[in-house]
Amino acid sequence: MMVDDAVEDLIRHRLRLVIKDVANPRRFLKQIREVSGLLVAKEEGLYEFVHLSLQEYLTSAEIRESSQEQLLIDTLHDSEQLLWWARVI
Repeated sequence: MMVDDAVEDLIRHRLRLVIKDVANPRRFLKQIREVSGLLVAKEEGLYEFVHLSLQEYLTSAEIRESSQEQLLIDTLHDSEQLLWWARVI
């Protein structure tokens, strides 16, 4: 599994928020993929969540944390965007 350096840094940063002794980001992703089954390979180097609801939850949590609520408000006026964003909102 190839992990982009930026992705690895992001995972390391987020893990430090909950775990003082940071696990290896590659090992963390491997466990999520192979043990929990939360991620599946869509193609080489591209993974997706097995359950859309988890992706939607994580998206909404990031929007709230980064104060980007206007992004969601803007989608209310775009019917194509609203189809995807409805559950997140």
